[in-house]
Amino acid sequence: MKLPNGDTGFSTVAVLMLPVGLAGPLIMPPVTAVLLNSVPDAIVGTASGAFNTSRQLGGALAIAVFGALLAQPAGLAHGLRLSLLIAAAVAALAAFTARLLTTPAIANVAPPSAPTSLHNHTALSTA
Repeated sequence: MKLPNGDTGFSTVAVLMLPVGLAGPLIMPPVTAVLLNSVPDAIVGTASGAFNTSRQLGGALAIAVFGALLAQPAGLAHGLRLSLLIAAAVAALAAFTARLLTTPAIANVAPPSAPTSLHNHTALSTA
């Protein structure tokens, strides 16, 4: 896969960015459903509010950072390349973190104890 450079036309970049624009509306509803289905009913409103707030803050921060990168003196192509690499790294980190958080924990089960007879138990307690 080749990153855009200074010779890449606007229409090519627009076509390549189309999947990015389509991904949000296709990904957010299932992610929201998974989140809200994984919390108790008593705190669904709190979970929904916290999720939407973090989503809005993340979007605003991303626009500010990527806008600053695109406005660098090094040029639009350099800023676009850097912002796409940062976005890919953040997406990979999020996927890795989600994988860690969804791995089921190994149950901490004690091994079964050897059966004891009542006679041995009584003899030990009287000795």
